[in-house]
Amino acid sequence: MGEHHTIIENNEVTYVCKLGTLSNMYYVRRDEANFLLDFDAKKDTDIAELLEDTDIIWRFPYPTEDVELNSKISYSKLVEAINERSVRAFKFYADKAEILTSYHDKCRGGIEILGERFSQEGIGRTIFSCEGCKRLFSLSNAEVEKMKAEIINSFEGSEVFIEQLAARIKPNPRSY
Repeated sequence: MGEHHTIIENNEVTYVCKLGTLSNMYYVRRDEANFLLDFDAKKDTDIAELLEDTDIIWRFPYPTEDVELNSKISYSKLVEAINERSVRAFKFYADKAEILTSYHDKCRGGIEILGERFSQEGIGRTIFSCEGCKRLFSLSNAEVEKMKAEIINSFEGSEVFIEQLAARIKPNPRSY
């Protein structure tokens, strides 16, 4: 079971790609789903309904997965990219007491970036999960800035990727 993108081809509904589950679009970002909307058969899964649901967690916009969304060629490239994706979460360990001033500072384990949720107005915020208590949360602007610095300063590997990933973390606008 899950949410799928379908098209009408030769008067038949044709499966194109899996988007995710009922509450987590593991394979598609919100902007990508919005792009798919024009092609969607609106059978089984109605992408327009998913876009209105403020509880859905959309795939985090990893810098290595960017697809230009502006043409029919983009559609083919996007579908190919979605079909190649696996469930992904960016997991890291940080000094929670220094970053998370309101909660989770006593939990053990790491933090995962799960994805993004969007308000009715289309304003996104990054959704994290605490490895210790499994609670989902978003961060204030001040906490996001601390989290970005922690990620950049503590990760080995591609500096460009880490800096781009950190730059895409969005605060909860209600927590400023």
